[in-house]
Amino acid sequence: MKRAKRIAVGLALLGSVLFAPGVSASEDDATQPITKHYVSVSGGQLHYVTAGEGDPVLLLHQAPLSHAEFLETIPILARHFRVIAWDAPGHGNSYIPDHEYEFLEYLGALEEFVDALGIERLNLVGNHSGASFTREYAAAHPERVGKIVLSGSARTPPEPKTQLTQADEFLSQPYSRELALDPEGDFLPPTWRRYVTLASPSADPDAVLRAFIIGLDARTKPYDMHLAIFGYEGWTDYRTIETPTMLLCGDGDFFVNSERLDYTCTLFPNCEVHPLIEGAGAFIGLERPEAYAQAIIEFLQRP
Repeated sequence: MKRAKRIAVGLALLGSVLFAPGVSASEDDATQPITKHYVSVSGGQLHYVTAGEGDPVLLLHQAPLSHAEFLETIPILARHFRVIAWDAPGHGNSYIPDHEYEFLEYLGALEEFVDALGIERLNLVGNHSGASFTREYAAAHPERVGKIVLSGSARTPPEPKTQLTQADEFLSQPYSRELALDPEGDFLPPTWRRYVTLASPSADPDAVLRAFIIGLDARTKPYDMHLAIFGYEGWTDYRTIETPTMLLCGDGDFFVNSERLDYTCTLFPNCEVHPLIEGAGAFIGLERPEAYAQAIIEFLQRP
């Protein structure tokens, strides 16, 4: 029965990602409906969802996921803000580029997206690879950004005291999309194990299942943002980003630890580090949506 429930949850999420005109995360948040929209930019149509009213907060997902990694977080944030979550080009329900985008092309699409929505000033929240675009957008448009939140993102100190051996091992393996498809579905167990590894050891399997399904949908797309980010070398000097910044991550996210967060924060003129969120890994918005949202709300509402 429990397995059947998880399958049903997963199929429901897949339907929300691909087909539903609007979604609501739970009955408790029924007053904060999530609605789906499209906006046209030079490359094609970008898909996004919105909820709530107030100061705009734009959520930027990680690769190869979509806005759906924030579906549990959005209704909580929407009690206080106008929340917007996009699907980057080639992800979710947005247009598929006719070539492999480089980093600045993704950033250009983000700039067009914000302009098309007519937003004069906003706050930005980026998770993992989404944090890369959050930083670079804030650096390029400081007059348009109030505060930024970077989750699951940090630099390595010049002489680190700790090594992220699990992260190094994970990155040495092929992407899940590089595992060959086969009629028997033998690619599915190793793909599932990669998503389990990315989550906190204490994560609810339902949360991992949701990320897994989004990732499977991403296999139908020819590109994702990983290569663009890993191949980019023109990163902004953090010392030029005066926008108030908060760094956070889960205690089960093996790509980041307290040493790296603390060091990275010293590189920003106006930065703080949130305590590690217990029970969260790379899918922090799905694994611990309440704690994640509350940390964001407290930071953004502070004068």
